Amino acid sequence: FGINVGVRAFKGYDGLIPFWHDSLLRASNENIDLLAESVLLYTLSRLKCEEKENASIIQQVIDITEENFADPQLSIAEVSKTLCYNSKYLSHLFKQKMGVGYTEYLRVFRINYAIVLIEHGIDSVKNIASLCGFSNPQYFSSVFKNIVGVSPGEYKSSKK
Repeated sequence: FGINVGVRAFKGYDGLIPFWHDSLLRASNENIDLLAESVLLYTLSRLKCEEKENASIIQQVIDITEENFADPQLSIAEVSKTLCYNSKYLSHLFKQKMGVGYTEYLRVFRINYAIVLIEHGIDSVKNIASLCGFSNPQYFSSVFKNIVGVSPGEYKSSKK
């Protein structure tokens, strides 16, 4: 079949190639269907395990973000240190799995929390910004307007 390291579709699964070779060498007309199905299922299970591992990493990133979003220093670099991963790798993995970069995810998360605070009666933009992890109220207002479409003050007025 020409199975070798040079033609693999997924890197990091070199251990599967000898398994495939050994399995195919044991195949006969009587067992080829069963053997091929078993090899395929085992191979897919190996791929699925890595997906679960990556999903678990992303869930850890989300959990850390939800617990620490009010910290103005929170960033993918800080999360990476906590999880002992390279920040570029974690950033790439997060964007690949979530469809959005970490910084944008964090901004939207913080703004959604700001909306909850406004709807619960907190009306000081400075306090809301601080509670949401923004150290600069003007920057908070700018991000809020970019995401929501109106300033925090206009949003508060529309909810009264």
